[in-house]
Amino acid sequence: MIVGLVVATALLAQDVPPAIPPVLRRDPAQLPRAAAGRWQGWTGWPADEELDPRARELLGELGANPFGDVPATLERLYAVLELAPDCPDALVFLGLAYFKLQRYGDAIVPYERYLALVPDHPERTHALGHSYYSLGEYERARDHYRRILAVVPQSHEALRGLALAELRLGREDEALGRLSQALRLAPEDFESLLWTARILSERGEVEASRAFVSRALELEPYDPRVWYVEMQTLYALGRDAQATAAEERWRELDRSAQELRRLEAILRIHPRRFDLIVRTVELHRSVGDVPAVRTALDRLERAWSPEVPLCELRAYALDVLWSLEDREGAERAAAVLARDCPDDLEAWRRLELHYGLIKERRKQIEAARRVRELEQR
Repeated sequence: MIVGLVVATALLAQDVPPAIPPVLRRDPAQLPRAAAGRWQGWTGWPADEELDPRARELLGELGANPFGDVPATLERLYAVLELAPDCPDALVFLGLAYFKLQRYGDAIVPYERYLALVPDHPERTHALGHSYYSLGEYERARDHYRRILAVVPQSHEALRGLALAELRLGREDEALGRLSQALRLAPEDFESLLWTARILSERGEVEASRAFVSRALELEPYDPRVWYVEMQTLYALGRDAQATAAEERWRELDRSAQELRRLEAILRIHPRRFDLIVRTVELHRSVGDVPAVRTALDRLERAWSPEVPLCELRAYALDVLWSLEDREGAERAAAVLARDCPDDLEAWRRLELHYGLIKERRKQIEAARRVRELEQR
C-alpha cells in the first residue's frame, strides 16, 4: 500500500545516525574579544561601515527561521563573531541558539558577554533568565527578570519568568501576583494561565482554579500539563467519571509528549532526519492534533529528498489529513497530489477513492478517466 511504503522508507532511511556536527563541540567562552570600546554606545543594528561586510552578509543569511537548522546557524554565528568579535546581534542569536539546544550553561556565556557590552539593553535577553531558571539558579533568574522589567515593564514574558522564580523561592503569593499582572497584559498567555491554575489547585482553591484550567484547555488542548491540572481539580470536586476521562487523556498526551521531546532533541541537531519527522507526524496524528500534524507535514516537505518517491509522500499527506477528518487540509493535499503526480497510476487511484468518499462526483469521474488512461499505457 502506498502509505505503508512511505512510512517504511522513512523508518529505514537512517540505518546509521549521522555524526554530530563539529560546531556543537565549540566552546563559546573561547570566542575572541573585541577591542575596548568597540561597541560603546551601541543601540541597535550597526551601521554598514561599522561591520565587516562578510559578517553582515552572514547575519543576513540567518533568515526568518534561524533556528530551523541550529547547527547551520551556529556555524554562521561563530563566523560572524570571529570576523566581528562581540558583535551584539550575533551574541544574542548565539545565546538563543544554545537555549534552543537546551545547553543552558553555554547560552549564558554569550548573553552575559552581551550585557557586559550593552548593559542598558537587557530586553533581548529573556532566554538568559530562562537559562538561569532551568539550571536551578532561581535567585539569578529573579534578578535578571527584574532587570528586564526595569527597562520593559510591560513584558509579560519577564513577569511570568519572575513569577516562576518567586514560586521556586517559596514566595507563592508574590508569584500569583506576578502571574496576574502578566495575564492583564496578555490574557491568552497559556503558560501564565496554566501556572495560575496549578498554584490555585495545589492551594486547594479548586473553584478558582477551574476558570484558568478551562481557558488554558481552549488554547492548548493537546498539552498534557493542563490535562493533569484538569484531572486534579475534577477529582477534588468529586466528579470522578470526568476525572477518570481526563486522567486517561493526560496519560495519552503525556506518552506522546515524552517521545516528541526525545525526537525534537535529535531534530534540533539533525533537522533533515526524514524518518524522525514522519514519526512526529504519527505521534501528533495519534492524539488528533490537526494543527501540529499540518506543521509536521510542512516540515516533512522541507526535509524531502528524492530517495523517497514524491508521489508516495503526497499520498501519505492526503491519507493522514483524511484520517483526521481535516477536510480543508485533505482537499489541499489532493490538489497537490494531482498537480505533482500527473502520470502516477496509484496516485490517481487514490484520488478517485478520495473524491468518491467526499462525494465530489465530477472530480471522481475525471480521476477515473485518468486511471483508465494510465492503465492503457
